[in-house]
Amino acid sequence: MSNMLASFEASCLRRGLSPSSARAYLGVIKRFVAWWEGTSGEAFVLQAVTPLDVADYRRYLETRGFKPATVNFNLEAIKSFFRWLKEERALPDNPAEGVK
Repeated sequence: MSNMLASFEASCLRRGLSPSSARAYLGVIKRFVAWWEGTSGEAFVLQAVTPLDVADYRRYLETRGFKPATVNFNLEAIKSFFRWLKEERALPDNPAEGVK
């Protein structure tokens, strides 16, 4: 996973994100992975993530009192990560694509 995150960070930087924004995106992904593992009770598997998981994570953030801008930032980072995985052909679909 660490190699994948390093590649994702490099992709973010190539797309023009600042180093601090790229690090923030990585932090979001790491927290999402930790949440997913805690919720599922299993080790994180990219192919197992569903749109419902992403929507549940959004609700989790909302119930924790995060402001809408923070929730939206988290969703954008997750969507960006899964979009990148799809572009890299690591996943056939982006499970975050339809989550608002």
